Amino acid sequence: MKAFINACKLMIKEKKNTVLFIITNDRELIDAVKKGIPNIDIIVATNKQPIQDDLLEMGIKVKNIKDTPLSSLNILEQVQNLLLSICIEGLISIDDRVLCLIYTELEALISFHVSDLAIMHLKDEIGNRGDIKILETILNLASEISREGREGRSVGALFVLGDSENVLKYSRPLILNPFKGHSEDTRNVLNKENWETIKELAQLDGAFLINNDGIAIATGRYIGVSWDIYLQGGLGGRHLAAASISKTTKAIAISVSTSGIIRIFKDGREIFKVSTV
Repeated sequence: MKAFINACKLMIKEKKNTVLFIITNDRELIDAVKKGIPNIDIIVATNKQPIQDDLLEMGIKVKNIKDTPLSSLNILEQVQNLLLSICIEGLISIDDRVLCLIYTELEALISFHVSDLAIMHLKDEIGNRGDIKILETILNLASEISREGREGRSVGALFVLGDSENVLKYSRPLILNPFKGHSEDTRNVLNKENWETIKELAQLDGAFLINNDGIAIATGRYIGVSWDIYLQGGLGGRHLAAASISKTTKAIAISVSTSGIIRIFKDGREIFKVSTV
């Protein structure tokens, strides 16, 4: 373990890492790293609740995961997925260079620059369809919905960003619009004071509509499905609705599944996917 931590120190110095992301269930290693490498921001991914609770009390950032960390062979894909997830949660920023310390059945050190992650290339992918800052905010909200659930159960949601006039045209209300008559400031997704209300309303049946300025204009909208959409097996009505509205209009659709997967659709196709669990 000592040699592994020394190698970690050398990589941090060589790669100029600003964040150390530890993926492990080994509490002894976490304590040794915290003592041996004190001057770096640490985030720990673990599925052990007692470890999570202790680390949070110590002021260490924690990424909760459901399964045993990195128990299969596709390690690079799993690490990138975890990095995307903590980026969406706001635990790391675009300027960070992250050293991933993996200490499970496998032992490895992998350095990443956050700007190389897929989420940072969404700006080019969406073009003028939406503001990347607003999209990142929606992803953050989607991540919180996925992690927190509702009344102890997993829930899903569907956000539709942009081209609001056409989205309203190609959808219909399932409920009375709760945003009618409220000021734009109280409906702005960029204002964190509104997040709890937005997260609650986004979990209602139907789609949550946000215009290009980040203003919530409606929720509980039913979207008809285009049957010329092709999606991989296992995806249900929410994903079909997301793909359909993104094909019928110039909107970007963001779906949150009950399994913890967030997907982004444009022009009827999936352009981004990340797991939050």
